[in-house]
Amino acid sequence: MDTRCLRTRRIDLLAALASGSLLLLSACASAGGQPNPTAGPAPSREPWVWLMQHGETIALANGGAVHVDGMDLAVAVAPSPPARTSKVELYLSQDGVPIDSATVRLRYDMVEMGHGPTQLLTAALGGGHYAAPVYFGMTGSYAFHVIAELGGRTSDVELLLQVAP
Repeated sequence: MDTRCLRTRRIDLLAALASGSLLLLSACASAGGQPNPTAGPAPSREPWVWLMQHGETIALANGGAVHVDGMDLAVAVAPSPPARTSKVELYLSQDGVPIDSATVRLRYDMVEMGHGPTQLLTAALGGGHYAAPVYFGMTGSYAFHVIAELGGRTSDVELLLQVAP
């Protein structure tokens, strides 16, 4: 068997293991990551995004929100499930008031392959809405950070995102 065939089988095995792990994580996820229906777009049903917080993995519905450092952050990825070319939309608010003055960056890297992180700045669209087009080099799991800078304070929300084939 040639090296190319072995490499292909190894990649297939890694992808199968990653998919199985994500299904297990989804099945075992806590119910603490319930979406906030008043923030951002309507949540989708499938868990393609997980919140990594305090050593726990919590399923987060697409369009769901989390509370971090006094802010509410709703995360939506289109299409759902995420594809290799996707758009990430974020909605920031504090006490129900949209935050328009933040600088929001995204940093992501593939978990299985570790290609090296990609960083980009989101566009502020008003009303607490921030967005950026993202390109994932391959299907699989990505460690995904949303980094919000506001008033000299930096918040880093770590997510796990599953990009579908």
